[in-house]
Amino acid sequence: MANRYWVGGTGDWSDTSHWSLTSGGVGGQAVPTSVDDVFIDDNSGESGFVLNCDISVYFKDFLDSRVLVWVFKALANRTWNVYGNITTSEASNINGMGAINVKVTNKTINFKGITEFLYFEDNTNVEVEIKGNLNCSKSTTPSFFDSSGSGLTLSGEAIFKIYDIGKNTLTNQNWTLNDGVLESNRLTDADISTLNLNAGTSTLRLLDSSVNFESGSLTWHNVDLQGDNITINGSPTFNQLKGVSGQTINVQAGQTITLSDLDIDGCSLIGL
Repeated sequence: MANRYWVGGTGDWSDTSHWSLTSGGVGGQAVPTSVDDVFIDDNSGESGFVLNCDISVYFKDFLDSRVLVWVFKALANRTWNVYGNITTSEASNINGMGAINVKVTNKTINFKGITEFLYFEDNTNVEVEIKGNLNCSKSTTPSFFDSSGSGLTLSGEAIFKIYDIGKNTLTNQNWTLNDGVLESNRLTDADISTLNLNAGTSTLRLLDSSVNFESGSLTWHNVDLQGDNITINGSPTFNQLKGVSGQTINVQAGQTITLSDLDIDGCSLIGL
């Protein structure tokens, strides 16, 4: 196992001239492997430098402590194969088109900066904490939400965008949403019977039309339905249920929805 520090500013992950044994040191070391820790710091390059992920990458822990802005840019279908933890700084801008594949259990991924176009696969018992904005954009499963026992924490006013929470088993997952925003196209056909939800003062925003919202018997905070013809399944509690004028919201016969505020002016509320 060895430490690998990025040096020399903009360049490709595969270029050994950018890998050093020490912060700000001389490059020429081997590209990190699954047993090596990767470090990004203010000696890694000038403000705004770009680290191009030109290959699928392997590392143990990834620690970004930069104050200066930097960009991680991945090409399509490049995978992060993670054998430890990830922590990015608020100065980071992670732009990746591939997957994060966490190879070991009980690890933490902590995104503090701008992060987009990533998705998770084949992960178990992974805690994801988001302080910045994470756009987890992938139209097919598997995804992070396939992972039994995983956790999701939104810190501050984080925004987590994921294409499809639905069609997954959210078995024994722990979600602490605080005052963040969880945005998805849909929450459909998901088994949330063992989902441990602490909604805080968060907002759940669903975008698609003609879908089911599997709300369970959980206590959500604010729920913003932006699509049309959405069917709410379950007997949830909402602080606020909000719709868009002209849309139809369906509820099942015998279903009980408890809420403090209903903002559906111009909507049709239909019992099925």
